[in-house]
Amino acid sequence: MAFSAEIREKVPPELQQDLTKRDGAAILGRKLPQLYKPEQITGPSIEQRVWELIGLFYFNQPERYFEALGIFLALYQHMLDAQKKSGERVHKGMPLLWAAECFTLAECAVLRKRYLMLALCEDAISGKRRNSARIYRRVFSARLAPRDDRCRPQEIRRGMQSIGDARCQCGTVPGMGTSESRSRLDD
Repeated sequence: MAFSAEIREKVPPELQQDLTKRDGAAILGRKLPQLYKPEQITGPSIEQRVWELIGLFYFNQPERYFEALGIFLALYQHMLDAQKKSGERVHKGMPLLWAAECFTLAECAVLRKRYLMLALCEDAISGKRRNSARIYRRVFSARLAPRDDRCRPQEIRRGMQSIGDARCQCGTVPGMGTSESRSRLDD
């Protein structure tokens, strides 16, 4: 199925109308967590796919990968909320992989590698080894430039805050903050 056809079929019309707005990612970043309960996105579901499709909509547009990153990290946070609420482990690899791809477009090799490694850890913890070998190769094939100083976490944080991701604060984005962010990964 073509990408745009899948969006038309699966994304509710009230969300589709916001996709093309200039501030659509910010609007949808607020609407998605309100529309879908955490328990609705704990595993492969239409709700999770809708969230992913919205992120991919922005990912596939030139220079909008930071908006896609905000959507994917909001999904990751929602999955963490579901895990905390249910007391059961939730596999969170998909939004981590898409976040890594956003960092690839941003030419942030260090953060790309970090998110790929986090996705690999998700697979290892859950025992799902289907994609692990592929992810492992991608993690360790990520060559870092001798001085990869293009990627500054403060700029990424500012970029995400500019699209309205209120949860993008030090400690809530994996690998970009305090020890609290590391402890959330242990959940």
